[in-house]
Amino acid sequence: MTDGNTAYDDSPAGMTHLGLVPAPQQELLTRAWSDVMVLMEDQWATSLERQEVFWINIWQRSGDAGKLPVDRVDELDEWSREMARHYGPDVVLDGYGLIVNPVGSKAQQWHVDYTDDYGTIFIPLTELRPENALQYAIVPRDLPQSVYRRATTDLDAVDLRLLAREAAWVSVRQLLAPPFSILKMDFGTIHRGIANQGDENRVLFWISVKRGADLLPAEPVVQVIGPA
Repeated sequence: MTDGNTAYDDSPAGMTHLGLVPAPQQELLTRAWSDVMVLMEDQWATSLERQEVFWINIWQRSGDAGKLPVDRVDELDEWSREMARHYGPDVVLDGYGLIVNPVGSKAQQWHVDYTDDYGTIFIPLTELRPENALQYAIVPRDLPQSVYRRATTDLDAVDLRLLAREAAWVSVRQLLAPPFSILKMDFGTIHRGIANQGDENRVLFWISVKRGADLLPAEPVVQVIGPA
């Protein structure tokens, strides 16, 4: 499943580096990336031109679109389900695909993905550098729930300034890592894509899980999230 070496861990409120993807699955992910760029050639190019973070759903639990016909997609699906077990037994696999932060993008709003019961494993296919790696925010474990609820009234636009005013501290972090690192983001982690000021488009493979069986709204195959 992984190389078994946990390199970094600030859970349960941030991210964990679980080691590197084994060589056979590295080839599987690289092939999926290549196939998606061919299958979605026009949408990929248009999305890059918009210079906004976007992702492509190879498979999503919501809706009935099925899987994108990438090579060895059934093997990719099986491996993604194995990876989802890092979150324990009480989750369902909600989807997997590619997420891209194009060169020249603008920073996203601070946000929590969908619900507090949503977690994602990110596997960079390009190097995570200070110029392109996502940021995430750690808050004190004793932060009053009333403060957290006020700051996260809108999960798509978390009020980090409110947290910074009312918490003892807020730590904003980046996790820099080489390609094929396995980075597990905890449930409910506050995070954002930054403005990509590097010289290459940052590409991640993502695997998302959810606690609870209720379905999220179906998304288009290509989903764009605009800047703050």
